[in-house]
Amino acid sequence: MANISVMPGNTRLDKVLRMDTVITADDYAVRKVYSIWICMEEGRNANTIREYRIQPRNIYGEYKGRERYDLLSVVMVRLPKNEDASAGNQLHRLLTTLLSSRMTPKWKEKALEHTYGIPMSYELKEATAELCNLSDLVEERGIEKGLERGLKQGIELKLISQVLKKLRKSYTVAQIAETLEETEEKIGEIVEIAQKYAPEYDERKILDEVIK
Repeated sequence: MANISVMPGNTRLDKVLRMDTVITADDYAVRKVYSIWICMEEGRNANTIREYRIQPRNIYGEYKGRERYDLLSVVMVRLPKNEDASAGNQLHRLLTTLLSSRMTPKWKEKALEHTYGIPMSYELKEATAELCNLSDLVEERGIEKGLERGLKQGIELKLISQVLKKLRKSYTVAQIAETLEETEEKIGEIVEIAQKYAPEYDERKILDEVIK
């Protein structure tokens, strides 16, 4: 029995997409596991599926016995970041629909039922609604990270501006650090980068190097 687990930890998506495949072996009653990772991609890597398997390699000598080394496969399913549900194969289109941040649960239910022929039971409707919440959460976290990054850049830009004002007045690194209540190491880094752009001191270019 091979259990395909989709996005470990996401039980709702697992319920929607779970598949079980029976495999037979003469001497073994073992479970083969597929670990499936769903990623968002841009460009030519979007709408691709790639499998990674364990392969044997003889280091010394030649092993003659029988062994099951193919018990684990990792499959990377890459979806388009632009959420184009018309591209790729049927799996790509289905997953893009399920994980879309633009579609409401009702629209997803209709698409699953009419486009993909999946009867929408009460459990599947609950799972679809929870996936919509997951999409919203991912989007909210992206916005939060953007705001946090913007705030950090704003603080750094203000400090750079203050340092440049003192630098133009021929203040030393120690004097600037004491005046602005910053470490000499931090001020020294900004001054070193700023010297590359003297005498105009392009604040944006200095900022780009400081936050690298």
